[in-house]
Amino acid sequence: MERFKGRASSKPRAYDGHKSLSRISREHGKSTVAMLLEIQRQSALQEKSTPFLKNLQCLSPLDDRAAQRKRRDRRKQCLTRVSIDALEEHDYVALSWTWKSSTTEDDTAGGYHVQDGGSGLFGPSQVRNCVFDRITRYMKATGVKLLWIDRHGIVQDTNGCEEADCKHGSCDEKRTGMQVMDRVYELSDHPVGLLGRPISSIGELNLLGKLLQGRLTISHEDGFILPPNMRSRQVRRVLAMLVGIASDDWWQRGWIFQENLRGAGRMTLLVRHSSGLESAKQTHRRSDGSALFGNVEGELCFSSEELSTEATKFCLALWEGPVLHPSVRRLDEEAGRASVDSILGALGSYGLLLRHSDPVTPAILRDIEQRGTTKHWDKLAIIANCCRYATRLKAERLWSSQSLSLSVLALCLLNGELIYNGPRKRRQNSSGMTVTEYLTKNSYRGIRGLGLQFNNSCRLFNVTLGEDGIFSHGHLWELGEIIDTAQIAIPYSWESNRLGMPRTRGRLAYIAVILLAAGHHNLASEIKEMLLWGVWDRSMEEVDGWLSEATLAQRYIFWMALEVATAFEDGRKLRLGRLALEDDREDMAMAVFILDWGAKASARGSAYAFTASKPEDTRSPLYDRNDIDRHVSFQVDVEDGQSGGPWLRTRRWLPGLCFFRGRPRRSVVFPWPEELKAIGL
Repeated sequence: MERFKGRASSKPRAYDGHKSLSRISREHGKSTVAMLLEIQRQSALQEKSTPFLKNLQCLSPLDDRAAQRKRRDRRKQCLTRVSIDALEEHDYVALSWTWKSSTTEDDTAGGYHVQDGGSGLFGPSQVRNCVFDRITRYMKATGVKLLWIDRHGIVQDTNGCEEADCKHGSCDEKRTGMQVMDRVYELSDHPVGLLGRPISSIGELNLLGKLLQGRLTISHEDGFILPPNMRSRQVRRVLAMLVGIASDDWWQRGWIFQENLRGAGRMTLLVRHSSGLESAKQTHRRSDGSALFGNVEGELCFSSEELSTEATKFCLALWEGPVLHPSVRRLDEEAGRASVDSILGALGSYGLLLRHSDPVTPAILRDIEQRGTTKHWDKLAIIANCCRYATRLKAERLWSSQSLSLSVLALCLLNGELIYNGPRKRRQNSSGMTVTEYLTKNSYRGIRGLGLQFNNSCRLFNVTLGEDGIFSHGHLWELGEIIDTAQIAIPYSWESNRLGMPRTRGRLAYIAVILLAAGHHNLASEIKEMLLWGVWDRSMEEVDGWLSEATLAQRYIFWMALEVATAFEDGRKLRLGRLALEDDREDMAMAVFILDWGAKASARGSAYAFTASKPEDTRSPLYDRNDIDRHVSFQVDVEDGQSGGPWLRTRRWLPGLCFFRGRPRRSVVFPWPEELKAIGL
């Protein structure tokens, strides 16, 4: 076949994730901000092809009779091609595997023949025989008929094209498949990961069983401890087993990290075991009597999420602050710390390692940075997919002239990630940090929300980077009257026999009474109207169903109403807010914000809050924008800016119940942090 001809692809710049911001600036001869503005020019909206998903190319093993008719060589196994609409049909295996064989695998290929999508003819697959052997055994045992595997579900033959930004049909098909691949795993009911390292001893099998059953740790106050009767030798054996599992190539690849993350809690891992362990495997049972390791011959089947959770709990239980747990004191401390770091680097659970006020993105960036990719500029696409970014960067137009690290920073900022630009008690050496270190130190914290999923949605929207800072849109509120709820006695008639949602509704109704008495009629009326929603009459178990059908505005108002009701019950201070309109007209109070415990707040002087929210973009029938709901709410200092509206400096997270129907958003600017703006000037 004739190969495509054209200009050769420009050579990508070397990976610079280990370099400091100041070094990158010196090597490029430009300031950090100037480079961010250049990178921004190669941004575009995500366009994950819906037609690709509606015509997903899966494989199905032929039954014995059909296979005999289709193949000339009876020793070959045949897989026929089947097209499905993955947006509607989710009963397929999405296979996550390493293209390179492990040292314990046979790399022989060609034993399976796969039907070509164009000619319909069968030809030998380059996928290792052992990969197909393992996954078809799993499919037979679980009754799943369809398999999606990237090697055959995405165009691979681009006729030797090496152009960075070509228009060839096959190259475009491959790019489309790569962009939408994360959605294939997200939509599948059966994402499956094939690990290469086997379990070969009954000792390891039993330890893994105990770990997955949660028998190796005990919840204790705010953390975990090891069982009192657990001996040091057993602890070291568990540690060695987890280090072995974590060193498997499957955990070390960037694209597989994406597949595991987007497969969410559904990813099933397959780990081979020796034939002599088949009967011992069946002795491990869950509390409901089902097989802990499944019923696939030669394989241990278990949840990736369960392994991550229990491995993280075990590692956390080993430490008492910075000191190694007493039961493993005889283990070399430096080696012990290295072992725990390697386990958490591969298997760590964000839900256990991050605090409720932490942003998620820096943790994702650190994990992707330490994983390998054949092409390091692929990290931009992996980050965008893992973080659900609606704006992407055209890597092929950046890699010959720009810094990959600064491209990551630009990608995060363009998608609304918050960096602290407010006053500091002490200066920090931002210029000496890598981009990942900078985002870890400066991503906005203190989000006292409803967990990590809520925190992950705390982003600005409609972001543009400019010389002066980060431009966005939202509502600016002037803070006014303070209500000290600790000084308010709730009448007995409002207290009696109220539990759950009715109790919350009673608290909010009494707040409306207080506001009405103080002359804030419109705000009181909005709260009363909110209390007419059917959710307040439901049990706590029914609330999730209501939330799944509600709009973003309804969900956010509901969440903040719960926070306000809780603050009232705890005796915290509330502060009213009125929209700061662009024409300086006075507006009525239409928001209730919750002040921190012990906050020294005075109604005198000017104080402001900024809020913004936007539902995910689902308007296009042809493309998935990879978007999520967004919302922010924090106290700000306001400066008179020279462009783009008021200049805002972030201070602290400030949750609030806000009503702004019919009130337009206004343009605002978050000036660059001074230490970041100074790099390279």
